Amino acid sequence: MLTLAALWSLTLNAPKVDERLVGTWLAGSAPFITLEANGQGSMEEGRVKWSADGKTLVVTDADNGTDTLPYTLNGNSLTLNMAGVALVLTRGGAGTSVKGPGPLSKKAAKASQVTEEEADREAMAQAQAYLAQQQGAQVAQPQQPRAQTGRAPQAPAGNSPLTQLILSSAWCSFTYNKISGASSTTRVQYFRDGTWSTGGRSETYNSGANGAYAGQSNSTDHGRWEVRNEQLFLSTDANPVLQPLSLSMTRNSNGSPIITAGGREYSACN
Repeated sequence: MLTLAALWSLTLNAPKVDERLVGTWLAGSAPFITLEANGQGSMEEGRVKWSADGKTLVVTDADNGTDTLPYTLNGNSLTLNMAGVALVLTRGGAGTSVKGPGPLSKKAAKASQVTEEEADREAMAQAQAYLAQQQGAQVAQPQQPRAQTGRAPQAPAGNSPLTQLILSSAWCSFTYNKISGASSTTRVQYFRDGTWSTGGRSETYNSGANGAYAGQSNSTDHGRWEVRNEQLFLSTDANPVLQPLSLSMTRNSNGSPIITAGGREYSACN
């Protein structure tokens, strides 16, 4: 017989679930996710664990990959925010459940394979550029100053190691979540006239027996930059005051630089 202390321990360690979410949720007419009352569940990729606090749904797969999804519930309609893209699900009837693995997991495996192949090509290109740089070759051509309406051109950037690094290439970041099918790409470029710009795209995709559903959103930003004592400072049009940006630089096994900033890793774009 369980003691009161043991029951209390089980209660404390049990995942917090929003009982309103228990059941199977459909994307169109295809089952997308089944959430069980014990904090377990199923997607096309296999079994998952989940918790929810009324505002955020956290889904963890067997490999401990975690997806944190803000949500709103309106009757039998559940809206998940996937990387800025809304995915609207409807509650399935009794007896409906996810039959995995299915088309979504196959797409995730294919996307993962493509990503690895692209990463290998990118690593090779970066290694060649790095070796050329070490031999004194000019890896990147200087960027032409961009015209700025209503703003005086900035003085050319200095020659500190950090300045040379960020000017040597545009910098790209890519993430893919196999639980939700959401992906995100970001490209940042710094110019010698002291300006920078970035563009990003977030996409979500769901495929089932009754069709595929996809959505995407784009974002852009730009401003000024400056390096002071190997510290990068950035501003935006919305906030024109230069602010320090915390970043770190490492190198992969090929010797190519990897910049980490804002919780994302960036490597030189091909």
